[in-house]
Amino acid sequence: MLAGRPGAPPAHARPLALRPSAVGQFQATSKPFIYTYFCDSPADRATASAEDLQSLHSFQEKLRALGHFQTVYGNTEQLCRHFGEQLDKLAANGFVEFVRDPETTGDASVGDNNRGPINTGTQIDTGGGA
Repeated sequence: MLAGRPGAPPAHARPLALRPSAVGQFQATSKPFIYTYFCDSPADRATASAEDLQSLHSFQEKLRALGHFQTVYGNTEQLCRHFGEQLDKLAANGFVEFVRDPETTGDASVGDNNRGPINTGTQIDTGGGA
């Protein structure tokens, strides 16, 4: 993902949807999935120059002409929620599979009818109670 001032990104950072070879591949195979998000922040609009806003508008028009959809978000929470929903859809359709790595997540799973103590690792008393 790219974030920054409004306007078209530099050529080396252009999304695949704007690179001719990627456009042809996508039109032929519907892959790769390309998600394009635009932040509609009042703060960004207030500080953007007219030139930047025109460049952004032109970039969005080019995406529309390619038949590429965009999602507009107002804050980071909206972006993360929408992107997470898209990942959930990919997983539901079997396109991706999410598997937790027990070595890095630290999650514990207790099965059967365990009645004894469970050691979850080193405990640190922070003095905060509960």
